[in-house]
Amino acid sequence: MLLHLHPANPQLRLIKQIAECLKSGGIIIYPTDTIYGLGCDIAQQKAIERICKIKNVDPQKAQLSFICKDLSHLSDYTKSIDTPLYRMLKNYLPGPYTFILPASKLVPRILKSKKDTIGLRIPDNIICHRILDTLGNPILSTSLPGEMVEHGALLFHENHVFFAPALPLEDVFDPTGAGDAFAGGFIGHIARTKDVSFDNMKTGIIVGSAMASFCVEKFGPQRLKEITKNEIDIRLAEFVQLVNFDIDLV
Repeated sequence: MLLHLHPANPQLRLIKQIAECLKSGGIIIYPTDTIYGLGCDIAQQKAIERICKIKNVDPQKAQLSFICKDLSHLSDYTKSIDTPLYRMLKNYLPGPYTFILPASKLVPRILKSKKDTIGLRIPDNIICHRILDTLGNPILSTSLPGEMVEHGALLFHENHVFFAPALPLEDVFDPTGAGDAFAGGFIGHIARTKDVSFDNMKTGIIVGSAMASFCVEKFGPQRLKEITKNEIDIRLAEFVQLVNFDIDLV
């Protein structure tokens, strides 16, 4: 079923329908402040198992995040944290960040890994907030499997359109920050070359897409801190082959 919700003022009737779907063990694809997520009610074990089956992962090894509307659920699903960490959470959330925190005893056993941690997210998205308000508890969420994701980047200029598909990746570890990484790569390329022509913006789209593809391979900015110039050049070449487009890798 496909539901069309108003992005700024979601229809209450539809929000209730989504919440009932989750409470009955359903799975949804829903918007966050980064990309669309695959989610279920954290209390529905069979739904959790279905998501893990879709992702083809063991539940205890899956990188699943707790999507909350605010920090009120923090003490329910995480162990006691110190004041500096709590202040940092308040400073950065809501926002496109996933915080890895020690799991409490209330976290379903099926989700507990050997590290005994959970990923906590509070997206800055009104539809997501309304769903969580009506549901009354967190959504367990993960990124869409690669074969389900059809997102890429579109560039429009007068009568011209350029499309760069998302690069197929074996593993998407955490999509948090992918949009920021894309924007940084695109804007950084334009600023460095000082060229706003359509052809150079196409190159910028490829650079931004490449940086976003690195970002999702690990939590937060970790992967971006590790990459080398050689890795970037290889990834750019992969994108060039993917879109069959000649660009100057400057």
